[in-house]
Amino acid sequence: MRDFDFNDKFDKTVAIIPEEEEEWQNFLSGNGEDPLGEPEDPFGEFENTVEMERDPGGLESSRTASMPGEKNPFDMTGVIDPQEELRRMMEYDPGIRGIASVCEIGKREQQQDSCRYCEKQNEEVFAVVADGIGSYEQSGEISTFITEYMADRFMREDIGSDLVPFITETNDMVRQYMKQNRIKKAGSTVTALWIGKNDMKWLSVGDSKIFLFRDRSLVQLNREHNFGMLLDEQAKLGNITKRQAESHPKRKALVSYVGMEQIPYVDYSREKVSLKFGDRILIATDGIVQSLSENEITEILRDSAQRAAERIKEEIRKRDKRYQDNYAAVVIGF
Repeated sequence: MRDFDFNDKFDKTVAIIPEEEEEWQNFLSGNGEDPLGEPEDPFGEFENTVEMERDPGGLESSRTASMPGEKNPFDMTGVIDPQEELRRMMEYDPGIRGIASVCEIGKREQQQDSCRYCEKQNEEVFAVVADGIGSYEQSGEISTFITEYMADRFMREDIGSDLVPFITETNDMVRQYMKQNRIKKAGSTVTALWIGKNDMKWLSVGDSKIFLFRDRSLVQLNREHNFGMLLDEQAKLGNITKRQAESHPKRKALVSYVGMEQIPYVDYSREKVSLKFGDRILIATDGIVQSLSENEITEILRDSAQRAAERIKEEIRKRDKRYQDNYAAVVIGF
């Protein structure tokens, strides 16, 4: 799995300055070259440029006159170039092509994982998974409260794409719910996505994962907020050895989760992450990553979102682990 570098991964807008206006007019009338030069290959690793849209029924198709015996370069009747069709799909029809979820109890007595996704008419999508902390009372109730509250709030009001205030508000509501129901201690991980037409912002608290599958590679976007994260930092500083950090018995204990008086660690995207045709986004609780390897998840995400969700459940059931944990996930396909 390769590291994700946020530098050079976001859209850059292109402005037309007055000195270039004549060049643009010549280009639009068909008498000049594109001032931006050749557009970048949309099948590259990340696409950062904003290209001018060319109306297939407008300027391009108006220049179809040809001399006798000359092939009309715009006559594509009966000819389909698969590569060009994919390019057209990305340019004229960006957006979500599938979304699906899976939520199973595994072989535990109680279900403490929960997930929700919802879509507005303006094409905004919200998705969230939550994993209740098993050692705390009624954490399954808390994880369900979190996903239902966040999804309902998203549908009723305009929360925007900034998820940090949203998780702070959600934590306050969880604390209030715990007080009203006399729950002394409970908590849950939360991993959430806001998705626009062709970009997203994400946020995570705890150890549930966010994966981006792109160009046959899998990238984990967030950190796991467990004691191991702090141990690894101490090892880098030379305060403890790497072996001590990796073998500590409480390495997987959470150090940040929703339900605390204040959330000490929150991972989130500071800028919108551009998405392109073929991308898959997976948000998942640890019951999935404890059962499936990164290579297996990568292979599964080659499928459509619906089929990928089905395969996650199929593959985990095949393993028939004796103490299979609860698991929940949402898969979004572009």
